[in-house]
Amino acid sequence: MVGIAAIVIVTHLTDILTEAKSYNVPMKLVAETVDGLLTSPGKTSEHLTRLDNLDKWARTDYEHAQIDTAREQITRAHSASKAVDPLEKLAAYYRSETERVDNQILLIHQRMVIGLIIITADSILLFLILISLVRRWLFNPMMDIEERLARIAAGDFQSQAAPDDGAEIADLYVSLDKISAQVKELTERVAKTENLAVVGEGCSHTLHSVRSLLNSIRALAQHEGGSKHADPDTRTAFTFITATAIKLEGWVRDVLGITHLSAPKLVSQQLEPMIRDTLSLLKPAFSEGKIEVEYRSADGLPTVSFDRCLFEQALIAVLHNAIDASPHGGHIVISTVAESNGTVTMCVEDEGAGMNLETKRRVFDPFFTTRKDAVGLGLTVARRIIALHHGNIEIESDPDKGTRVRLNIPVG
Repeated sequence: MVGIAAIVIVTHLTDILTEAKSYNVPMKLVAETVDGLLTSPGKTSEHLTRLDNLDKWARTDYEHAQIDTAREQITRAHSASKAVDPLEKLAAYYRSETERVDNQILLIHQRMVIGLIIITADSILLFLILISLVRRWLFNPMMDIEERLARIAAGDFQSQAAPDDGAEIADLYVSLDKISAQVKELTERVAKTENLAVVGEGCSHTLHSVRSLLNSIRALAQHEGGSKHADPDTRTAFTFITATAIKLEGWVRDVLGITHLSAPKLVSQQLEPMIRDTLSLLKPAFSEGKIEVEYRSADGLPTVSFDRCLFEQALIAVLHNAIDASPHGGHIVISTVAESNGTVTMCVEDEGAGMNLETKRRVFDPFFTTRKDAVGLGLTVARRIIALHHGNIEIESDPDKGTRVRLNIPVG
């Protein structure tokens, strides 16, 4: 737009300058002719030659009329002085036209200055508008995002609605929500890891001694309770002491297990012998709760690479949870199956009360338990052991529908 206006102005100015030239040249010729008439009135041929040249520049009837009048005064009246009058009028005409052209040039100059001022003002206004829009569409969202990142760094993971500033900003806020969720998860994991580190550092040095003392108490109670000289009340008391020592030893075992898990020594072997040995080991616990145990072994089960001692610890933790959840006289099913994805799944299913959503979400958290007399480390230890075997644990449970725990480990 500015370029078009500049072209129009330049074209108009060129026309005016051309017109000014058309007045300046004849005005000079008029002055020379008048000067010649006054200084050399007898040189008629020279005067006529100048009038002929002047007539070539004439463009209007008025100019031609004044030149013809001056020519007649020279040729017919032979009066050079009378020829000066029409030429003076012609000179006055040229001066007025030249002044008019100068005024036009001055007007164009004024308009150009005003135009430049308007263009400059418009440019400044446009710049301010662009700055405002950029600030609204870019700087403000970036400052909001910076503030959001600062809150995330400070531990505030609350989600925030994206402003209506375009799809790109909305996508950034979605990404920030994802980052916030991941940072929150990592923060929680770090907190859990720190808790475990504190537990390991503060308890591991004393638990071994406690475990030895519990073994001594249990051995003494079993010995004294089995003595033929003990009366029934004494036998009952020592039986209670023995059961309590066994329970305390289990808690100690869980804590030591979560703080001293070493790299597994993987050996390719069958799961069934380990499962049957574990069931035999827990037979007293099954009998105490009148719990029926059913083991369903799949035919042609492939070998699996696992550390028997560690894996047995994980299975014991899962079975203890199933025993605790089962009602008196309940039923627990242990089954194995080879999956098509190259893993073997061992499933432990009980008929307990099941889990709600909150319990399922936190079931692997260290020290989380729904029982008052439990430590809450059994499934935490089990998951870590299965992870060391490059497998995973899956839990399916609903309120009043029991729980199914699947231990998946790769074939090897």
